[in-house]
Amino acid sequence: MAAQKKIIDTKLQVRVENTDAAKKAIKNLNYNQIKLTATEAQLLEAGTAIAGLTQYTLSGIRVIDTSELADAT
Repeated sequence: MAAQKKIIDTKLQVRVENTDAAKKAIKNLNYNQIKLTATEAQLLEAGTAIAGLTQYTLSGIRVIDTSELADAT
């Protein structure tokens, strides 16, 4: 039996670092309903632009895909 994976949802998570705090703290900025056709370069550009609008330092960008598995027959 062959399985087929289909991406049904993509989320963009922009991680920023609070450098003002005495203790290092990471804040996650989550964005839902991202176009499934968005390229990695477009997601990176969007995440970098979003971080640039904040007062915090960019710590990382994550893409979270939700997939559905189905029988490929």
